[in-house]
This record gives sequence, C-alpha cells and structure tokens, in this order.
Amino acid sequence: MVIAIQLILLTCYTLLNHLILGNITTTQSPVAKGRQVFNNNNNNELGFVPIEHICGLPLHRRIVGGREAEPRAFPWIAALGTQGEFLPFCGGTLISNQYVVSAAHCFRNRRPDQLVVRLGAHDFSVLPVERDARDFQISWVKMHPRWQGVDTGDYDIALIKLTPNVVFSRSVMPICLPPWRTRPTYAGELATVAGWGRTRFNGYQSERLMQVEVQVWNNSACNQALAPKGYKVTPGMMCAGDPKGGKDSCNGDSGGPLMIQESTDERWLLVGVVSWGVGCAQPNTPGVYTRVNEYVEWIRNTIQIPK
Repeated sequence: MVIAIQLILLTCYTLLNHLILGNITTTQSPVAKGRQVFNNNNNNELGFVPIEHICGLPLHRRIVGGREAEPRAFPWIAALGTQGEFLPFCGGTLISNQYVVSAAHCFRNRRPDQLVVRLGAHDFSVLPVERDARDFQISWVKMHPRWQGVDTGDYDIALIKLTPNVVFSRSVMPICLPPWRTRPTYAGELATVAGWGRTRFNGYQSERLMQVEVQVWNNSACNQALAPKGYKVTPGMMCAGDPKGGKDSCNGDSGGPLMIQESTDERWLLVGVVSWGVGCAQPNTPGVYTRVNEYVEWIRNTIQIPK
C-alpha cells in the first residue's frame, strides 16, 4: 500500500514538472486559479510557470493615513529612481518578466538611461541594498501616444521595458491586469494603494513601503467633488479616497499601483495608476488614478501579447 502511494505521488510529481515547464511569454488576466511553484534553492526562485498561474497571488493573507506594508506583501511593486540617488521619485508595477506599468508624467524631463528600476525593495534606509532587492536598467519607455502633458492628466500611463529579464521569486512577482473587455468600474469597492511617497502634503518621503485602503468613487461623484476646484475627471481616470479625508496617495507615489483583491481567488489586480490629486488626503477630494482597464488593449498591443 505504501509503495503504491509512493509510486502515485512520484507519477504526479513528474507530470506536474512537465506541465509547468515552458517559457514565460505572455501577461494576461488569470484564466484559472494557479499555484506557486518554487525551486529548491536558496533564492526561492520560481520555476518557469505561465504568468496567468502566478500573477497577483498573495503571499500574506490578512501613504497618507496608512501603515507600513509587510515585506513581500506586494512583490510586484517597483521603485523608480535616478542612478546614484535613491530614494524613488515614482513607483511602478511589474506585469511580466520584462515590463513595468507606471505613469507617463514620471518621465517628463527625465532620460531613461539615467534611471534605474528596483524590484523586491521594502526599506530604503537599509544599507547596503536589501538582500531581496534587484536593480534593473531601462531598455525603453513608451508613454501613451495621446498623453499631452500634465495640463490635462489624461492618458497618464507608460510602459517600461527592463533589462535583463526578471527572475521571479517570493520577493518579485507580477500582478494581474484587470478585465478589459467587460471594464468594471469598481465603484464602491475597497482598493489598496502602496508606495514610498510623502506621508503628508509637503511632508517627508517614507523610506519604507506604505499602504493604505481607499474607497473607489464613481466618476460622477468625483467630478462633482473636483469640478468646483477647477478639475475634470475623464473616462480614462478613476478616483479613490476617504470622503472624510486623511487617507490618500501623495507626492512620490506617482506611477504606483491602485490594487483590488478579487474575492473569488484572492488575486490582486492592477486597476489604477497613481496620477494626480488636489493636495493630499483632503476631505471630499479623492486622489485621481489612470483607469488601467481602459488601456489594457494598448498595453497588450505595445508588448505584442497574443489576443
């Protein structure tokens, strides 16, 4: 009986190895609930697993007005900095083993060859660099072709191609892109924003990754709140914040992720990119984010993901 069970387990293990081997070539929303498969080595590196099987998987089950994030809580978050001068000036989100999504305005008046993208980071006060952190050069940056600068705030999204390719681990994994054919609004849902930005308007930048939970507003309510201040929200934007104030993204969080965790399989989706706001965490003044599901088709076409 014991021998038979051992043979069955060995057969299943061999079959599983055959199933998970293969190149990571696409980034897409999950089509089935996957599992994490780690190699037996000191770096806990992931084997070659299709991205749709690992994107957005939580490693922990459980900003202004926020709290310090747990290390590895958001292994897809990226920090953008100038070579030789790190703290990060912007954030980003890893969506594959080559590409990071960020905000177009993060690259205004900046040369990509002078920048670096750090993955696996948590605490920038640690010197030398944290063990799990890795720096990557930028092969190219493509801003949305219809982005016209910070005056309108529309089309505020960019893709970054990293070099060399990323090796996934417990500290570095991609997030899932949201559904783009149905394009849910997420209004009323609780979302999480994370970054190393200022912890208050004109305050100090955080050295540790912070997170805060904010409610997604519908665009009509957001426009009603921001129109008297002279601002307009378009369909390519989304708003999130606490109506009472006190919780928000802020300067330095730009380009970072606004995330929602699905209730069905607990995967995290990249639903927004930190874009702009009127001050930080003011009452009845939500932060404004680029609505990612309006741009998934552009992302897929730019990095040539098969439909």
